[in-house]
Amino acid sequence: MGARNGSSGASRDIARRLLPGCAMFLLLLCSHAFAEDLWALAPVEGVRWPDVTTVSVTLTEADRIEVLVRDGEKVRVRKGTDFGWVAASALTDVEPVKPAVEGGDDEMPSFTIPGAEEAPPAPEAPPTP
Repeated sequence: MGARNGSSGASRDIARRLLPGCAMFLLLLCSHAFAEDLWALAPVEGVRWPDVTTVSVTLTEADRIEVLVRDGEKVRVRKGTDFGWVAASALTDVEPVKPAVEGGDDEMPSFTIPGAEEAPPAPEAPPTP
């Protein structure tokens, strides 16, 4: 009976050591699965901490950023490897529309081969009787 208690104590010790790591791994997976993306409405600077003025991230118009924390009118965001607090009013959940390509989709592009001669005109079809 003493041997069983010793082995269950070892199992509990292993579980106690693994549980925090497993919990952190699951939290990491869940945070990326439910990440919220927003876009900057205009150029804005984010500060490292809410009560200081040290700039830690600079957003330009239409930058896509990830929301980490919401705290009232302030939002903790991440852009690449930069983090910072910005005003919630400077962000939108509507993805900006990309500008259309000049000429649109209806216009066929024209290509020219340097040094190539123009093809002779096609012969006219013979008249039909």
